[in-house]
Order: sequence, then structure tokens, then C-alpha cells
Amino acid sequence: MLLALSAACGPRPSPAVAFDGSEFVEVGSLALLPPAIQDSIGAKRAGADGIAERGARFNTTDVVEPGLPMRRFVIAGLAPDAALVAYERGGRGYSVGILLFKWSGSRIRRVHSWTTYDPPDGLVGLIKAVRVASAPRRPTPVHRSVRPHPRAKRVGRAHATGALPLPLAPHGPAPHIP
Repeated sequence: MLLALSAACGPRPSPAVAFDGSEFVEVGSLALLPPAIQDSIGAKRAGADGIAERGARFNTTDVVEPGLPMRRFVIAGLAPDAALVAYERGGRGYSVGILLFKWSGSRIRRVHSWTTYDPPDGLVGLIKAVRVASAPRRPTPVHRSVRPHPRAKRVGRAHATGALPLPLAPHGPAPHIP
């Protein structure tokens, strides 16, 4: 009974999500992107320079299977004047690329790109990934060991009295003092 009810309802369109002053709606296929964006990301190119449709096979590692693209479409968001596109990049180091396109009239330009390492889950996940990748990062503190390295050269230090340390005795037998 539940299965019949859920099938009758059909797929629900995802709600619009605000980002960068625009309302984006989720797009789950390369074919639904504007033709200029498809051309820009290589949707019609064959082989390694192309991009696979969502869920299709592609070269995920640097062990390349000839004929398969090195990238695969994940998800996109479309607004009246912009598009966010996420795709997986295979190769030696797997990553996820995110591109922001903006247009006015017939002119489309790529405005920004980000790299992340987990494919976003839906439009909300895509926008969250962009916000995380765009956030300013605190500088990583450099770890300085309290103790010097065991093979580090030792330099004589002044004692608390201000006097310099005594020089070490030369190698060999100690001098005889009567």
C-alpha cells in the first residue's frame, strides 16, 4: 500500500536554494544545462577530455581505460543568471570540482572554481560545499619542538650569573695536576 502511494506522488521538485544573490534549483543531468555550459565543460567531447553523465562510468584513478572520460557530472544548480556545476575528477588524485558560471544576455563566463574531496549530496550539499571552500582559513601554527633535535649542534650558553661556560677539555688523557 505504501509503495503504491509513494509511486502515485511521483518525484518532487527540490525547493529553490539562495546563494550569491540568486535562487538556484537543482539539476540532475548534463542535458538540462544550457548548451554554452555543456560546451564549456566538455559534454559533447569524447574520451578523456569529455565528461560522463551522472552515474556513468569514468576513469576514477590514474589507471586510464581508453575511451572513458576523466570527469563525471555530479549535480548542478540553475538560477536565472547563474549556474553552479559540480563534477568528479579522476586521476592520480581524486577530487570534486565546482564551477560558478554567470551570464547576461548571450555572454556566459566562468566566474569562480573550487575544489573539494567529497561529492555533494543534492543542491543544498553543493552550496554548503561552496561555502565551506570559500570560508577564510586560519593559518596553521607551525609546531616547534621544546627539545632540540638529538643531533643538533649545541651552542654554549651564558649561565645565570652572566659568565660564559667553561671550555671543554681537549680530547685525550686529562692533564696531571699535583
